[in-house]
Amino acid sequence: KCNCCNRDIGLKHRDKHLDHIMPLALGGDNTLENLQWLCQLCSNMKADKHPDVWAEYIQTEEYRTRISSR
Repeated sequence: KCNCCNRDIGLKHRDKHLDHIMPLALGGDNTLENLQWLCQLCSNMKADKHPDVWAEYIQTEEYRTRISSR
């Protein structure tokens, strides 16, 4: 399941993305503690956002609308 929207991402490679919780661009690393599975949509929206910024965004109506429209 996607760690953000809880969507079942299954076993297909194209449906899931391994994401850095703290992006490498912001000083994150490749440790297991900094990795999570996201669906393609959440991964694309999160991009290199700081985890605090992302946590705020997923509480917005915009995020809920984008997730529900797929």
